[in-house]
Amino acid sequence: MQNHEIKRIATRVLIFSVTVLTFVAILSIWDVFSEEVLWKSISTIGVVAFGALIVIVATQGFENKNSQNSSNQQ
Repeated sequence: MQNHEIKRIATRVLIFSVTVLTFVAILSIWDVFSEEVLWKSISTIGVVAFGALIVIVATQGFENKNSQNSSNQQ
């Protein structure tokens, strides 16, 4: 799996996490979920989103390093 594929998947996970978190927050505002469910959801989805963000930043760093090495070799 190449860096751009990993970055694409991590970006999708991040977008999905934010979307689900927004949906859960809206349902909590309308008292569909209790406040405890909201905070547990925020915590869980926040950890997943943060992990995806770390993967995105790391793959970006690898891509930058690889492009610099490629340009230095030419």
